[in-house]
Amino acid sequence: MRNYPDPDPAWDYYAIYQQATQAHAKLEQLLQYFASPECENATPEADKQIIQLLGHARQAIEEAESISSILPHLFGDGN
Repeated sequence: MRNYPDPDPAWDYYAIYQQATQAHAKLEQLLQYFASPECENATPEADKQIIQLLGHARQAIEEAESISSILPHLFGDGN
């Protein structure tokens, strides 16, 4: 269950927030998978599921990072 507010889409950090919540959701799925009977023993299928969930989380984080790289251009470099 998500315990985070639903921010205004006009918020400057909204797109990054969305990617962060997607990454969080994938990591939550991974943690749930670790606790499941399917992951009790190491198997090729378990390996594939773990790699897939990590890949989805990584993709969301990389997309957030890509979005955040334009922030200094929008708001100045802070100097």
